[in-house]
Amino acid sequence: MHRLECTMLRTLITIPILLTPYLILASCAAQPARETTVSQPPRPDPVAIIDGRAITIDPLVDAMSELAGDEALTEQVLDLALAQRCEREGIVIDADLIERERVLLAQTLTGIDEQANSPRVIETLRIRRGLGPDRFERLLRRNAMLRALVGPSGMPDATTIERAMQQAFGQRYRVRLFVSEQPEPASGLRARLAQSDAQARRWIFADACVDQSLHPSAERGGLIPGLSATSPGYPQSVLDAMRALAPGEYSRVISTEAGYALVYLERITPAVTPSVPQRRELTERVRRDAQRLAMQRLAQQLLGEHEIIVLDKSLNWAWSNRP
Repeated sequence: MHRLECTMLRTLITIPILLTPYLILASCAAQPARETTVSQPPRPDPVAIIDGRAITIDPLVDAMSELAGDEALTEQVLDLALAQRCEREGIVIDADLIERERVLLAQTLTGIDEQANSPRVIETLRIRRGLGPDRFERLLRRNAMLRALVGPSGMPDATTIERAMQQAFGQRYRVRLFVSEQPEPASGLRARLAQSDAQARRWIFADACVDQSLHPSAERGGLIPGLSATSPGYPQSVLDAMRALAPGEYSRVISTEAGYALVYLERITPAVTPSVPQRRELTERVRRDAQRLAMQRLAQQLLGEHEIIVLDKSLNWAWSNRP
């Protein structure tokens, strides 16, 4: 009897242990199977609708990159380079500096202080140059950073300012200029002038300029209405010869790097004395021009200091073929 009870006891103990795996499996089978889902990327929003059909940005990217990608990438490089340089030199661009750039831009366009804040002037510029809200604000910030980095080093010296005063208010010469590649056409014209009546010389000179002169003024009969003794872009030998003439006289044949020149002087306009506001306005304009040139040089320098690797095919085409 004792042995039978022990056998039954062992059986009762073993049964729950043997049933345990089946209970676990049954429990798992009773639970519903979990669904495996793959997240889908969000569809891009349409940027335009053509005849009821939504157009996303994707088919436009390549065309936009080829059209203006080089300019956009250039601006992005400058934005990053200028921000790094300003941070390194401890320069902070605040709202006042950006607003100052807005005013300076309008002054450059109009040259009249009263219209410096004219929204119409700014808006005209933005439309003409394709400057939307984002690009325009970035342009102002970029100019502010460049101006802060250039600082006083971009200012002209007294000699440059005085030269500008001379060009604007000094004695001016109305001349006709003939330029030829070889000396014979210039010397031939001079010989014809020597044999002609004084009243006809101007027209003989003008006709020769139209027919033979290589100077850009040829289509105007060689006419340059307002040269000064310090006008840039003209050889000093030509300017010196001009100053030595009296109205109605012509120069000797002058050898220059561009060819052989002959000058005929029509009229001299006396110098005028500028008012204080005129001097102040011209001085400010010369300073702005000099600073703008310094800013352009710095921008070119920064572009040359950075390695730019273009990976996109369309953008690379635009970048490789930029002016």
